[in-house]
Amino acid sequence: MFTHDDTESTSDFLQRLTIPYTELEPEFPVKDLLQLDLLADEFAIAMLKAMGILILAETYAYGEFPKKLTTRMVKIWRDKFINGVHVWTQRSRGSFG
Repeated sequence: MFTHDDTESTSDFLQRLTIPYTELEPEFPVKDLLQLDLLADEFAIAMLKAMGILILAETYAYGEFPKKLTTRMVKIWRDKFINGVHVWTQRSRGSFG
């Protein structure tokens, strides 16, 4: 149901993470929700990499030690308006500690 390749744009990601608005938060079978959560994680990580916040360890020269931090990905449904349309979006945000 939810797949990604390197050519997928931000708007494509967001479209796949958007559900038509209803009074109650969306509910999915566990298998589909897991796939949606993984897609939301992938999108959040891609955005952090694009902003230069997350970088690959291999990019450091021998002897350099980057700051380490731990993170936990938190998933939430958020209702918002996109292009005048009320929708739910699945969000995944890192909680850093």
